[in-house]
Amino acid sequence: MARITKAALRNFNINIMKARGLIRFQFYAEDFLETGGKESLGKLMAFLGDMMASLGLEDFLDFHGLIEGKIAPIVERELGPILEKRFASIDQERLERAAKELEAKLLPRLKEFRAIVDEILIVVERVMLEQALVAIVTAFEVYLRDVTVDAVAQNKFLRARFTQQLRERLRYEVVAEAGENLALASATVVADSYNFYLPESVTKHLKTLLGPKAPPWDLKDQETFAHILAFRNLIVHRGGIVDRDFKRRTGYKGKLGEPVLMKREFVEQALQFVASIASTTQNGLETLHAHS
Repeated sequence: MARITKAALRNFNINIMKARGLIRFQFYAEDFLETGGKESLGKLMAFLGDMMASLGLEDFLDFHGLIEGKIAPIVERELGPILEKRFASIDQERLERAAKELEAKLLPRLKEFRAIVDEILIVVERVMLEQALVAIVTAFEVYLRDVTVDAVAQNKFLRARFTQQLRERLRYEVVAEAGENLALASATVVADSYNFYLPESVTKHLKTLLGPKAPPWDLKDQETFAHILAFRNLIVHRGGIVDRDFKRRTGYKGKLGEPVLMKREFVEQALQFVASIASTTQNGLETLHAHS
């Protein structure tokens, strides 16, 4: 049985949880902007309503009925005459002067307020999903490298699977940087021997590392990973602005020069995809035998 820790997987799961939190927050933000919280708050209020009904307190959450039936008559009877008297005594010129003073104070701040609103909207419309996708890819990239170093450093039979890479790349400088630890230096060389941003390179690395226990990546899986990487690269390297190369690689139908549009479902599927690969890789290593 191969020696392997769960440290890389634990860190991966923490980072994936952060990405999932961004996706969930995107849902709440969209719900508040588009429906006033109908989906998110509606479910919460329905739960509270059911709970209150079970306790015989269903009228407690009927705020509209409470205000209309109990509070409004009191306000109308007690405060109505007082408010009418106050408004009748207000000087019209004084009102106009106060309005102009308020306008003079508010206008200089409208541009600042508009900028703040624009910043918030771009976060809701783009940033959370974009950063969630970047976090998902980064989490998998770091996991794959860390778990490779961990497994290869602790298992001599795994180092033997990468003899060619070690012969070509293992140098004294690498051994020195690893504190004269040859096993760790070898593991570092192996972890640097594949290109994470080429799906076929990742596939080859996993097959060498895990043998028959490697994730069953077929051509379709490689295309899925390449699609995810293309979105990640566009976000990181071009600020998410669509260019011709991105459209060619992905078949994206949106406009050139415009921010890329992603659905929450696409990011969720990307998360599930890399989480499945990481889980299969971890399970494969934990159950791997020297003769596998």
